Amino acid sequence: MMRSSRTRRPEDEGSARVSALRSLEIRPHGTAELARKLRAKGYSAGVVKAVMGRLTEAGLLDDGKFASGFAAWKLAGKPQGKRLLAARLMARGIKRELAEEAASAAFAGRDEAEMAREEAARIASRYAARYAARYAARRNASSRGGSPRERLRALVWTHLARRGFSVDSIRKAMRGLSLDDDGE
Repeated sequence: MMRSSRTRRPEDEGSARVSALRSLEIRPHGTAELARKLRAKGYSAGVVKAVMGRLTEAGLLDDGKFASGFAAWKLAGKPQGKRLLAARLMARGIKRELAEEAASAAFAGRDEAEMAREEAARIASRYAARYAARYAARRNASSRGGSPRERLRALVWTHLARRGFSVDSIRKAMRGLSLDDDGE
């Protein structure tokens, strides 16, 4: 059955509730994120507030559960630091304290420095040959940016920083990183 393309009435609370429930069927949402979606669909602020209240009372919206589930899901994917995890939660409308608490809880029993070390080794092994080949190709030309080893270290450092790892974790990861045959 095809949905009609009728325009939404800003004061239609039933329609707004159905729209919110459809969004929640697809995936969990935080309160602010779902409210933003409803406002973008043209529902009035009063209707959005009423729908958010009803869904929260019914237990269908819980920012704490959403934040902890989202943090665990993101951490199970690509390695990332607590800072990035908390920032992603805040971008979805979760308050800073709750976002930081969920990020910390997701890291319970995990070592951020060890995760950074593993990610650094993965990135270094992926790009090491490429940087060495580029350097060999222009050995006689002026070497912009230093040796391939220096450039690779910079690439790994910035990758880890973009992934939200703390400076302390990045330093520990870089200390244990072997980029050439001499073991350093």
